[in-house]
Amino acid sequence: PFIIPTTGTGAWESAHTNTLSPGDRTVSFLIGQF
Repeated sequence: PFIIPTTGTGAWESAHTNTLSPGDRTVSFLIGQF
């Protein structure tokens, strides 16, 4: 297991950064009201 001292959003960003390569295309959804 990995210890990531960040919020859930930071964990998702870390996961995406480490699994995608430069030039890969992604689909992002912006959902929520803040």
